[in-house]
Amino acid sequence: MDKLLKWAVLNSATANEDAPATTQPRPDHQKLDPAIIDHILGKDESVLMREAMAVIQNPNLDWEAKEIAFEDLELLVSHIDNANNLVPLQLWGPLMDLLQDPDPRMRSNAAWILGTSLQNNPKAQRRFQEDLATPMVEGGGGLLRVLPLLQADQPVAVQDKALFCISAYVRQFPPGLQQLIELRGLEMLKLVVEDPARAGKLKRRIYFFLATLLNGADTYGPTLAQRLRKDRYLELLVEQIPQLLEAGELDTLDHALRLLVALHDHDASLSLAKTLKENPALWQAIQKIGQSPARDGISEDVWDKIKSIL
Repeated sequence: MDKLLKWAVLNSATANEDAPATTQPRPDHQKLDPAIIDHILGKDESVLMREAMAVIQNPNLDWEAKEIAFEDLELLVSHIDNANNLVPLQLWGPLMDLLQDPDPRMRSNAAWILGTSLQNNPKAQRRFQEDLATPMVEGGGGLLRVLPLLQADQPVAVQDKALFCISAYVRQFPPGLQQLIELRGLEMLKLVVEDPARAGKLKRRIYFFLATLLNGADTYGPTLAQRLRKDRYLELLVEQIPQLLEAGELDTLDHALRLLVALHDHDASLSLAKTLKENPALWQAIQKIGQSPARDGISEDVWDKIKSIL
């Protein structure tokens, strides 16, 4: 027993001898490398947005780096909170300025990002509207800067993204449509459709955009229909529908017919039956569609309305 007690005493350690301390000093977080924290937790999205814009604006970087930065920024602003942060982060003005950049790729991507930020975002739409109404606001311009991107001297890719931006601005935002009308934007869209050098895909999107506006907005559908009549869209459709059928551009034909039907639905002074009978080439084209495989390329809801008067 005495030997056992002696062994226990000799092998007992105290905190002041060789026993390990029960507590360790806490690390000083202020000394941690911020890069390590970012790697672990991920950067704040506002930081990522600023970094993307810095790459886009850097004249020493190649297009590949800028393209990736545009894609990253577009993905970020697809979230409405990030889209609304473009102004406080002072990124809205630079984006608006890029709409006038000498490089068409910069103009196209700037319109793309702005369009994404405007989609279903009343706050951003009002901001875009204010930029038009008060040019002294940072980045002022709104539609005044986007509409020139529809002109014939612009590449198709630029026109396409400009249309996307305009569409995102005016949908479900009547003041935006009113501005588009006042600035003769509908006439500019018509010029794009009439241009034989423009791609069918772009024309198809314009027809779809206008038909969607007419069919989805009871509050201003009649006003838009009257304006389209004034800008001679009916005459345009009467001329182009037979041409589209002859060229076999069935997707564009489908959207042109949809716009034709929508225009008559929202303008009480028009009769689709009368329009067809007064325009033999259009009437013959409609009959030919019903008797050929082209019929399969026309949407059922559109064809049902046309078929009812055949």
